[in-house]
Amino acid sequence: MNESSDTSLPNESAGKRPATPPHPVVDAVERLIHEVLDTEECWRAYVPSAEQSRQSSFNDLLSELEEVRKDVETSGVPAQAAFIKRLFGWMRRLNRVAKSRRASTLAKSLFLGLYSAFDAFIGNLLRALFERRPELFNSLGGTVDVKDVLGAADITVLRAQILDGEIDSLRRKSYSEQFRRPISENLQG
Repeated sequence: MNESSDTSLPNESAGKRPATPPHPVVDAVERLIHEVLDTEECWRAYVPSAEQSRQSSFNDLLSELEEVRKDVETSGVPAQAAFIKRLFGWMRRLNRVAKSRRASTLAKSLFLGLYSAFDAFIGNLLRALFERRPELFNSLGGTVDVKDVLGAADITVLRAQILDGEIDSLRRKSYSEQFRRPISENLQG
C-alpha cells in the first residue's frame, strides 16, 4: 500500500489508542455531577411513586372495609366475632399506612446521598489538587509517627496516608468551618 494513500489514524493499525486518564479534577467534578443527576432522576421517578403507593394502600383498605361490612350484613350475628377480629387487623394496617411517610423517608435518604456525594467530592478534589501540585504537601503542618514512615512502601504511600488523615480531619468540620478559611489553613488544623 502506498503511504500517501493510507488514511488510517496513527496507532490505528496497532490497535486502539491508549486511553489517557481524565484530569483528576475533571474526574472529581464529573463524579459529583453524575451523582447529583442520578439523585434527581431517582427523586423524580420514585418519590411520587412512593406517595402513589401510600394512596393505593389507603384505597385497598377502604375496599377491604367495604367487603367486611357487606360480609357482616349478610352473615348475621355469628360473623360478628370474625368481623371484630378483621376490623382490628384492618385498623392496625390503617394506622400503619396513615403514619407511613414513604415519600418523605425516600426524599431524606436521597438528600443524605447528595450530602455524602458532596463529601466524597471534597475528598476527591483535595486528592486531585495534591496529586497535581505535590508542593502543597509543604503547607501541611503536623507530625508523622516513625512507625508510619518506616511502614510505608515509599514516599507516595506515605503522602497518601497523610493526605487521607488530613481529609478525614477536614470532613469532621462543618461546611461553614471548612470554607471559612483557605483549604490549606483547614488542612493544617
